Amino acid sequence: MRVPVAVLLLVVLSCLLHGADAAVRWPKKPLLFPAIFSFGDSYADTGNYIILERDRPFNYSPYGETFGRPTGRASDGLLVIDYVAKGVGLPFVPPYLAKGQNFSEGANFAVIGARALDQAYFLEQNVTSPAPMMNSSLGVQLRWFEELKPSLCNNATKGGGCRDYLSGSLFVLGEFGGNDYLAFLAQGRGANHTSLRPRRY
Repeated sequence: MRVPVAVLLLVVLSCLLHGADAAVRWPKKPLLFPAIFSFGDSYADTGNYIILERDRPFNYSPYGETFGRPTGRASDGLLVIDYVAKGVGLPFVPPYLAKGQNFSEGANFAVIGARALDQAYFLEQNVTSPAPMMNSSLGVQLRWFEELKPSLCNNATKGGGCRDYLSGSLFVLGEFGGNDYLAFLAQGRGANHTSLRPRRY
């Protein structure tokens, strides 16, 4: 058991010692993936939340200090998804809600505070906090991906087809579920009051 913990600590320390490189494009190396598509919550959001909710702390210092400006990340520097992009030779994954972005090398659908379950479930349970109560659930993020897919496939047909492009891309599913439980706990409703069970389909 000590070996995996030691390996994990070594990886974390090497990331911390390496520092946050603010360059968007890394040195050229053969691409392992044509694109990265990321889903999740604050651990992966590269700017969608501050587009939805402009006047939030993530839009101000100290967030983004190592970038020289706030970037919408819930961090003062790079997130794991940024290191993944760096590792595979791609630029930072742009937030899907940002206007005028080129998504041919990927898109980030993650939103700070995102939940696994849709907003309707929480409203049915009379859970309306913690605020802001926006619908950026996994289902919403998957719908955003479906909205983007036609434009991705139109561009991909020039180079080998949509199926090859998407099957060769890296899909990163970040953390989901913690915010679902926090919503109940914020109202003083623990496991004794409510249990989250998936609906049957």
